[in-house]
Amino acid sequence: MQVTVAGKNTLVDKQSLPFRWDFNFPGENGRAQYAISLPANSGAINREMYAVYIPRVGNQVHAYLNGYLLDAPSALDDSLQDASKQPYWLSIPSVLLLPNRPNILRLDTTVQTLRWGGLSEIYYGPEQELRWQYAWSYWWQQSSYLVIFSSLFLMGMISWALWLKQRE
Repeated sequence: MQVTVAGKNTLVDKQSLPFRWDFNFPGENGRAQYAISLPANSGAINREMYAVYIPRVGNQVHAYLNGYLLDAPSALDDSLQDASKQPYWLSIPSVLLLPNRPNILRLDTTVQTLRWGGLSEIYYGPEQELRWQYAWSYWWQQSSYLVIFSSLFLMGMISWALWLKQRE
């Protein structure tokens, strides 16, 4: 992992995940480059799609596999965008995976202080096996707010209706 804080580069040999930026560099904005070794493809001709599921990465991210840009959902250094607010899904066609040696997934991130930047654990495998985990996490991080809001709104409307009913 390579980290840049206030223009100074720091090389960290190995880093355990999850990595929280605010715990390691409190009050600092910066950049982090993570290099993750993915297992080599089995060598057999396999048309199955693979995927990487990351519950939280941020704040802005670009993903590369073996040097090729796979995904850039947000512009680096654009603090108006925040990829850490939802789980990150990256589909990897099996033709891009190297058969005889490990594949290197590189995540370039820019991080702003106090925005939950960093990198959580990473899940890698066949797309069909990981899809339910991603869907479940996405629902809890995005859709559960609607359920809570709807419940509170309904309770408020019932309370208001009861208040109107007993007014004299």
